[in-house]
Amino acid sequence: MSAPMFYSACLSGRLSINDISVSTKGKAQQKLAVLPYLSELLYHNCMIGDFLNSGIAVKADYFIGDTRMSISVGFREGKAVDIPVTLYNETIKRLSNPTCKVLAIFCKMYSSKKFDQCTYLSKGYKISGFSEKIRNELDNKLYEKENEIE
Repeated sequence: MSAPMFYSACLSGRLSINDISVSTKGKAQQKLAVLPYLSELLYHNCMIGDFLNSGIAVKADYFIGDTRMSISVGFREGKAVDIPVTLYNETIKRLSNPTCKVLAIFCKMYSSKKFDQCTYLSKGYKISGFSEKIRNELDNKLYEKENEIE
């Protein structure tokens, strides 16, 4: 099953045990080792960078990785949404270059139009300080919460 089909099945709740197979390329153990930490990835310091194509047999455009552990997720750019295509027990600095610091992470339900939760905000940054393009993607309640904190 292709990465976009797998992701779509996950979002729609239609993923079956028959849709999953173990790779014969020897990376399954490496991916399973970091799977328990995946849910923590988008709640603290992360870095992002273009994939180096450094000998790893994966079709990813960029990687997002943890700065505390060796967990990285590869993404392929899509038209409506970027698709996660791989998970690695590898530091982001070996998979991408240049690596840039992630300043904020916002989330929303897939069916929602605007992001309504900030799961991570880098120290010294405020949501109201981001560009208009980013602020237009955010729900107003994020600004209300920011004003309550001040």
